[in-house]
Amino acid sequence: MKKHFINIFLAISAVLGSAMALTSCQDDLDVTPDGRMTLDVVFSTPENTKDYFASAWANMPQKMFMYYFFDNFLIDMADEGWSTAEYQPLLIIDIFAGNCNSTKHRFEWDSRDQGKWDGNYWVRYWAMIRILNNCISRFPTAAFESESERELCTAEARVLRAFYYLQLVKFYGDLPIITEALSVNSSYAGMERKPAWEVLQHIVSECESVVDNSNLPWAQTSTTEKNRMTKGIACAIMSQASLFAASPLFCKDQNLWNYAYEKNSKAFKLLRDNGYELYSHLVDSKAYQNCYEEYFASRSYANLKADDKETIWGSPLNWGVNHSAINGVPIFAERTHQAGCVPTQELVDAYDMLETGEPIYDLANPYVDEMHSDININPKSGYDPAKPYVGRDPRFYACIFYNGSKLNTGVLNKTVETWNNTSSWDGSPCSYPAGSGNAKIDMKEQRYTRTGYYNRKYHTYKVTPNQTKDEGNWKYYRLGEIYLNLAECAVETGNIPEAMSLVNDIRHRAGFSPAVDKKASGQQEARLIVRHERQVELAFEEHRYFDCRRWGTPYEEIKEERYNTGMWIHKNGTKYTYVRFPLGKDLGKGPSKYCSTAKYRLVPIPLKESNTLGSLTGFGADYWQNPGWE
Repeated sequence: MKKHFINIFLAISAVLGSAMALTSCQDDLDVTPDGRMTLDVVFSTPENTKDYFASAWANMPQKMFMYYFFDNFLIDMADEGWSTAEYQPLLIIDIFAGNCNSTKHRFEWDSRDQGKWDGNYWVRYWAMIRILNNCISRFPTAAFESESERELCTAEARVLRAFYYLQLVKFYGDLPIITEALSVNSSYAGMERKPAWEVLQHIVSECESVVDNSNLPWAQTSTTEKNRMTKGIACAIMSQASLFAASPLFCKDQNLWNYAYEKNSKAFKLLRDNGYELYSHLVDSKAYQNCYEEYFASRSYANLKADDKETIWGSPLNWGVNHSAINGVPIFAERTHQAGCVPTQELVDAYDMLETGEPIYDLANPYVDEMHSDININPKSGYDPAKPYVGRDPRFYACIFYNGSKLNTGVLNKTVETWNNTSSWDGSPCSYPAGSGNAKIDMKEQRYTRTGYYNRKYHTYKVTPNQTKDEGNWKYYRLGEIYLNLAECAVETGNIPEAMSLVNDIRHRAGFSPAVDKKASGQQEARLIVRHERQVELAFEEHRYFDCRRWGTPYEEIKEERYNTGMWIHKNGTKYTYVRFPLGKDLGKGPSKYCSTAKYRLVPIPLKESNTLGSLTGFGADYWQNPGWE
């Protein structure tokens, strides 16, 4: 899509100022931001129409490590990740300490003078929805080069608006549903927040309305249009939105599992029938251990990797800023700045044993206590605590650098050593011989891991110390997620064999033999299996953050995140001693993450916005604020 006029529209979010421009009442919202062109003029020529429509992509989330100074707050907050910047004067300190409020929740960070970071969702996404409402309302009479282009852009606008709405409801819950183009003179009196499940059903309906549109493609085949909307994206949104609608956090005691199962079955079939499939063919067996590892290390968006049929929508941006500087392993280069977001022991614990197909702990009761001081070992698994990294799920080796793992980048071939005898985990003297590994665990210096592990997912072996952004790209949506969305809906509707078949398809791709296929004797066991599989298959893709929240009610603590652990390793000769220890500033005397309280299931509406909305709608600020936030 042409973008040479887009500079006219870059100031649009500043003009809007809030969700519906409620705080910008002196601006004429029927005029474009620079004041030189009315919307009537904008939609009078095909070129201007498309340029204005292009501005609706301006606030697309970047994902990866783009949550202010190369971190990922969603992974950090979930029980799968931990930030090595926890002692640095950056925003993650306040998040872990629970020092967030509606005046400035740390997810609302937005400092354009220091680059465009993900955040400030409430303002940014509503700004895009307003642009799309203008487009959809004016497209029937707007100037286009052809009727097919009009139909294509209209369908795309509906899908893109559904995407922004889905992001908003996942973070904020109940929302108003606004589909018409409102002006500054519109009355907001009586405008209500609709229940989240109702908003999510509206999102699904929007996506369903375009899947029969012959002008909208199932996938993009040109790299110049890789961010354009498709029927595939519409199906992925339909799948996720219907699943969330039925989940406890959002359903408001409505039983919507049959609805979610129906929509997920439809989305899954449409995607499969139209060319999407799991990435199951390993191209470079010398570089990667399995196709799961290769898939995430590849740039898998339109036309750059013809055999990638799993990615429904991939970001054009790549995972790391620079493997040798940020989000990498310090032995890669001396100038490594920070290890970034690193895996927790909880994520490591989640990987099953390959030979038996069994989890290493009891799924119903994984840990011996609330603090996760040890696991309840599953005796059928074959797991040996003295050799904790041997014989695990192949996805473990694809996603995690651990003590003893190999780092081969094409220019390096080293063994990662995270052991540290300088001290014990709590700072007390160590009785083992002095020394430490080349990638030692460390409690203060951010270039080293805080948990005993480094992230490997998305990293390609080809990157060199001075080569930047040559790694795997973010997947907004992929078919692997749709498998597990449908599996969860199947469990909740009693279709247990179907759920297990979907899970086993995912596990076969990972490398598990059909001889150890998952079976469930009932719904509760099947539910545990599916949730466990989501934790592993979707690790470090931001799903765990939302999953642990939607599986509980608005007033329940997020128990998975209250206590998280790392693994401190000591070396004595050729033998290693493994010590699980509590993460967090209180070293086990308090929660690892104080952001695990119930109110953190949803993000607060920014205080300025809730006050303005409360006044203009007549319902008061409290009505517009989420539970627990002031």
